[in-house]
Parts: sequence; C-alpha cells; structure tokens
Amino acid sequence: MELINDLYLKKEPKATVLVDESEHIYRARAAADGLVSKPVVPELDKEHLTLKHLWLKATEQNADKSLFGYRPLIKTHTKETPAEGDKPAKKWTSYELGNYQWWTCKQARQFSLNTAAILHEHGIKAGDRVFFFAKTSAEWMITSMACFQLGIAISTGYDSMPADAIASIIDQTEPKAMFTEVGNPFTSLMKVVNKAYGLLKSKKQPSLVLYIGKDEEAPEDLDRFKKEKPDDVTMTHIQDIYHGNAAGKKQTNEADLLESASPKPSDLALIMFTSGSTGTPKGVELTHANILAAVGGAQYLIMDWFLKDDHCYIGFLPLAHILEYVVELVMISLNVPIGYATARTLMDDSVCGPGGAVEAKWQLLEYFGKENAITRIFDKTIFAPVQKVTGGKLIYGLSGGAPVSFETSKFLSSTLCHMVQGYGLTECCGLASLTYPALGPRTASIGPPSPSIEFKLQDVSDTDYKAAQGTGELWLRGPSLMQGYYNRPDLTKEAITSDGWFRTGDVAHLNEDGTVQILDRIKSLAKLSQGEYIALENLESRYRDCRSIKNICLIAHSDMNYIIGVVEPETEGVDKDKLLKELQDTARKTDMNKAETVKDIIVTKETDWMAAFATTSGKIKRGEVEKAYKDDIKKMYS
Repeated sequence: MELINDLYLKKEPKATVLVDESEHIYRARAAADGLVSKPVVPELDKEHLTLKHLWLKATEQNADKSLFGYRPLIKTHTKETPAEGDKPAKKWTSYELGNYQWWTCKQARQFSLNTAAILHEHGIKAGDRVFFFAKTSAEWMITSMACFQLGIAISTGYDSMPADAIASIIDQTEPKAMFTEVGNPFTSLMKVVNKAYGLLKSKKQPSLVLYIGKDEEAPEDLDRFKKEKPDDVTMTHIQDIYHGNAAGKKQTNEADLLESASPKPSDLALIMFTSGSTGTPKGVELTHANILAAVGGAQYLIMDWFLKDDHCYIGFLPLAHILEYVVELVMISLNVPIGYATARTLMDDSVCGPGGAVEAKWQLLEYFGKENAITRIFDKTIFAPVQKVTGGKLIYGLSGGAPVSFETSKFLSSTLCHMVQGYGLTECCGLASLTYPALGPRTASIGPPSPSIEFKLQDVSDTDYKAAQGTGELWLRGPSLMQGYYNRPDLTKEAITSDGWFRTGDVAHLNEDGTVQILDRIKSLAKLSQGEYIALENLESRYRDCRSIKNICLIAHSDMNYIIGVVEPETEGVDKDKLLKELQDTARKTDMNKAETVKDIIVTKETDWMAAFATTSGKIKRGEVEKAYKDDIKKMYS
C-alpha cells in the first residue's frame, strides 16, 4: 500500500476509488486493495494488535527520545476590574510558566508500569473499568496505558458535563477506580460521588482514587474526602506512584506484571461517552482493534508530515474525546513528542492580521495549488506578526468537530499555517476523513475517507438528495467502526445496519476530485413553506464569519418562507438593526439565496451561551434555544 502523498506526486486523478459499482462503495485510493486494519509502525503481529503492545513497543524502540512535555507553573497572576454600571466586576487569571520539561519514552514507560502495579495490588484486573475525569495531561495518557497493560477498560467524562450525566456514566460502568484532577474536575466529581456512593460507602464503590494536580487547589474537598472516606478506599497522588512513594506499594516484578494479563484485539479498551443534544450520555464501545485500525489509517494520511526530529505536537484538546486520543496515539507511534498545554496557556495576547493580503495569498495558493516562493514572501513579511503569536513554528493545524466556514479556513491557512480539516465521529474512532497538504488548499471538503473506512451515500427521503447524483446520507463501514453503544442494543440496532454500515446522519456530497463535502445534519434540514430545504448548521457556520457575533442559532418553521436567528453578540448593548444588517451583508457576500438570508433576529442576553445552549462538543441545542425564546419566535412568525 502506498502513502497518500506518494500517490499525489504521481498525479493520480482522484482521491477515492469506486470499489463496488452495484452498491456505490468508495474507498481512499491508498486502500483500494483492502482497508487498513493496523498501524504501519510499530510493526505488530495479528495477535498483538492491542494498545498495550503498541505502547510497549513504541516506547522501547525510542527509549531515550523525548515523549511528553509539560511547563511547570512558576506563579499565578490575578487581575480584577471593578463593576461599572450594569457590568459586573470581572476577574482574570493568567499563568507564568517555565520552559518545557520532558519525559523520555523510557521514563513514561516506567511511570505506566508503576501505575499498573498499583492497580494490580488493589485487585483491579482485566475486564474491570476505571473512570477518567480530568483535563488533558501526560498523566492522563500514561494512566490509560497502565490500564491497558492489565486489560482494564477505561470510561471517560469531562468537566463540562452536567452532574447527572457524570452520575449516569458511573452508574452504567461501575468503575473499580477513578482518575481525576484537583480543582474543578475533582470538586465536580466528589459532588457526584457523594450523591452516588455516600462518599464511597457503597458496595459498588471504587477501591482506588488516583489524582493529579496540587493539593492546595481544592484543600477543603481533599480534606473532607480523606477524612470521611472508608479505610478500604485508597487515595494516591500520581506523582507519588511515579517516584515510588505510594503508600503500601509492594515490589512488583515487571515481567510478572506484564504477563499477568494479555488483552486480545477484540477486548474492550475504551467506553467513550458522548453527550448529544438530549444531554443523555451514550457510551461508545471501542476495542483495541478498532483503535489501532484508526491509528493505522491516520498514519497513512500523515506519515509524510513528520520526518524531522524537531517536529512536535501540541496536546490541549480533551483526551476524553476520541479525536485527541487517537491523534496522540499516532504521535506516540511515530515518535513525535507531545507538548501539553491548555487553551488558556497556548499563546499570549492575540493580534489582528492584515486582511487585504489574505485574499492575495489565497489567490496565489489556488493558482499554484501549493505553497511556493511567492507565497512564502507573504509569510516572512506581512503575516510574520500573526505567526509570531504561536512562536513562529506552527506548521499544521487540525480542525474537526464542527464545520469551519470558508472565510475562517482561508484566513487561517493564509496567515498562520496549513489548516487540515477532519471529519469523524466517536463511533468511528474520531477519524473518517481528512484533507492533507498533498491535496493543495481545501475549504469546501473534508478530503477523502481514511484508509481504514469505506463509505457510500444513501438517498434522504422527502428531499432532493439522491445518491445517484452524488449526494445523500453518509454511511461508513470498516475495522475502526465501534462495536455498539454500551448496554444499549436498541440504539446500536438503530445506528448500525445488519451488514455493518453505520448511519452517520450527515448529508454529504462526493466532489469531482473524489473528496467528500459535508452539507449538513439530516436533523438540521428544515423545509420552508415553498418546499425549499435549508441546511441550518451549514448556514450557521457561514454566518459566524460576521465579526459582530459570537454564536447564532437559526430557526425555521415549515409554514413560513424565511428564517430568523437567535444571536449572541460579540459585545453588549449592540444595536439590533445594525447587527441584522451585518448578518444580511454576510449572507450577500457568501452568495446565500433569499431563503437562506436571515430576515429577523433575537439578540440574546444569555450570560453563558455555551452552558445554556450547547452540547459538551459545542453543537447547538436547537430545541433548548426554541424553548427559551418561544414567545419572541412566535411574535416574529405571526
């Protein structure tokens, strides 16, 4: 099988190939002869296609090379502005951080073995589950690898989940241990734990709580937990485990520990919980084989990117989301160091880019199809201040999860770095397709499918979306596809057909060059009174190019021939008519038709839009918005 970039250097005509004419099944050209089911590197035989063996082999082969980096906290700075009129007082916290310090592969491997030994000593074994509830960090990844070495599956949650969702996950999975973090995650988790277990005084209680962070960040919660927990529940700081200071730690022979459990490729590795617009979490069951197939597919897509020893990956998205987890596994397998950060510590103050030059560089990119000496002049002169914000070394940026508008993608690709657009779902290990540099500048597609996935299009009933015309609901199949939803055979049956196709619920179009374009969610298609269908999510991503708004939720009623919007403005006290005109100007500039142009708006005063109207992955809860503004919407449509 050839690498993607090799194929494009040979000027292959299309990114995908038709492998079944009767069912119109497509694959990436690199996977024409068969889907990828394992990593390229490190080499693993069929019986050892597990995360345990990938981790052990990758860290052994690159023992002395840097793997995980972190920046130590030197000092916390707090700034506060007093209340003024209707505006409340605001408080900002910034962090003074030291230079990156690195753990080698050998150190990270030993830390994971130490952690596995603690789990083993507490009787946590193959088939058990550990609940992860902490922010992204090297310790998160290392602890997950400790679990996999013993055949333990992990379940995940994140601190933007509501308490009842966290409680539901704990109730469903009955974890034998928990991994958490001092601060907001620990405080939130202990509230749920107290309600669920009565401070772990339950027969189903976890016997071990592993945690990271500084004790002084939540002293009251820690003290209360330590005082009131049962004696048979152990609470241990991860750093004590790493350095052999964990209370009660026995000497465990490394060989005996590694031989104590041997997970199979078909064993459950992750139960990744997703929380949709209903707020009810669904556990996606992913086996070792599923995840390694996704890693292999991703390697084929990006292998040619990382051939230099000085390349590094910034890890800051939630590891509780499958996309970040799989991407970091790819980095580990390719020996690309991961420097951990948070969204708040990625860069200093923002700077504005010179807008006129963006269009000029973009036209050159479209003309030449790739970077060249002329476009690099733009980078070294006009766009240098923008690139300096990220240190001036950023090469690629990956976007996924929600649509990125043409203007946003064009701006970032022109001024900052090459933006790679991905598409995926937890159900297919986060990676279904990806654009890559060999394709040249792309904004209207998500690239071809991953070599571990094949796809076909299905007609969408009651619409003009017909598979024969290259547009329809996107169905996926392949070795990286989930086993099902945890303890929900009913939902699994709805999502996966009898012959293994996963119904994504997304409307897609197959472009002439073989790349795929996502048009919208089937659930977000709205039919207006004149019979025209409006793709609401797609339009919302385009309207967000308007600089005067933060968020917008479009509303469409089938008995009316126009749409309205509920808008979160960028600044308070904005004039509604002026804001509406700006949105309509945005519609005109991006070639929206009359039916797609917002006719009226409601300017929300919601202080926390994301908490009130968005899922944990940032998607709009349209039903919640309509419920909150039903009276205003009724007036506009009357």
